This record gives sequence, C-alpha cells and structure tokens, in this order.
Amino acid sequence: MSVSIPILLYHRIDHGASSTPASVFAAHMAYLAARKIRTLTLDEFEQILGGRQALTTPAVLLTFDDGSVDCLHEVLPVLEANDQFATGFLITGRMRGSQPLGQYDNALSWDEARELVRSGRFQFQSHSHSHTQWPFDQGGIDALAAELALSRETLARELDRPIEEFRPLAWPWGRCNLDFERIAAQLGYSYQYLVQTGSVKHLHLTQRLPRICCDGMPLQTFRHWLELTTSGPLSGPVNLAFGLYRKARHGMGYW
Repeated sequence: MSVSIPILLYHRIDHGASSTPASVFAAHMAYLAARKIRTLTLDEFEQILGGRQALTTPAVLLTFDDGSVDCLHEVLPVLEANDQFATGFLITGRMRGSQPLGQYDNALSWDEARELVRSGRFQFQSHSHSHTQWPFDQGGIDALAAELALSRETLARELDRPIEEFRPLAWPWGRCNLDFERIAAQLGYSYQYLVQTGSVKHLHLTQRLPRICCDGMPLQTFRHWLELTTSGPLSGPVNLAFGLYRKARHGMGYW
C-alpha cells in the first residue's frame, strides 16, 4: 500500500468541554473534501486491510464513539454535502429508550441508528454494552466476555444484519491488553480500535488499530496531522516512529 490511513476519532459534535463545535467539524470535513482525501466506508477499509483492494490515493477512516444523537443532526448533513462516509461505535446498552427516561438522553435511539444506516453514510459497530473500564487483572473476565458477546448480538438484532458483519470493536477509552484482545477475538471481533496517535500503514499485520482523537482540534492542527501522516516526505518516518513506539510499548502484535 502506497499511503498511510489515519483513523480519525470524534465523540460529540456540540459545544461541550470535550466536544467538537459543529463549525469546526464542518471545517475539518471541508478540508478533506478540498484536498480530495477520501473517507472510506468500513467495507472499503476492511478490503484494504485484507489485501483485497489497493489504495493509491490519500484516505482516512472517519469514526465516532458513543453514539451521540449529534451523528444524525450535525454529522449526517455534512457527510451528505461532501459525499463522505463514517463508522459509528455504539454503546449498545446506552441507546436512548433502552434506559430509564432521562439517562443518556443525548444518545441515539435504535430507530435513529437505523435511519443513519439507511442514509448509506453510516455503518455501526460495537463500543461495548456498558462502556465499563475493565481492570487488567483476571477479575471480571467472564463478565467482560458476556458483555462483548451481548453487544455484538444486540447490534445484529437491532440492525437486522448477520452477526458476522460486526467484527470491529472500539475498546472503551482504548483500554485493552493481550488477554482482552484474545477474548474479543474468540467472540468474533477481528479488528480492535484503540486511541493512539499515528496512521495505519501495514494493515495486514495488526488487529489493534490506532486512532487520532480529533475532539475540539483546531483546523490548523488537524491539517498539520494529516499532512504529517498521509503525504509528503515526512509521512513515512513519522508513521514509522509511531509504529516503533507502539511496538515497544505493546509488543510485536501492535503496529
């Protein structure tokens, strides 16, 4: 593959403390469109991941964690205006209507998630069932496995798709270790997304995928990261450095 693929991560698109203002998000997406940087569908990304499709132009994978209703009201119009695509990672136990009234009232409902899927602009995958930050010791391993299985089963039922389509998992807070990875893989989660800086270059070598958190990122910084990681003479050394750091910290399976 001749280019690197940054995976961009957003949460809420609003004016909260850890959010991205709608105007800033729109500017990010307009920059991608102006530079002809494609936003891949998850299917395209996985085809590249498996070596079944070549990619010779700059591209990103655009992701949203938690399933905020902003995906419908703020994100979708921007995607439609720019002919762009996104992947959302849902906390399946926190969808609006699945909890008592007043809890998680900024979450999508399942009807809204299905509307986004019908738009052709969104695909949805798992961000766990409860967004629990699981400890790294062996306590609670059975509960973790049950939660991950339930999330996958819920997505398949509510979105009326074969369970085999729900292979990616975004770990809550990007918190994962080798034991967690093995459990998730045994349950059918082929690709596991974290929160680490850098692009994916050697896609076929990894299950754990880094993402660049873009929450509230000024446009100038956004442009800087994309220029560093997708094109130009520094993109190779920059991504090599990030990859070596991840390998040193997490082991040979992390690139």
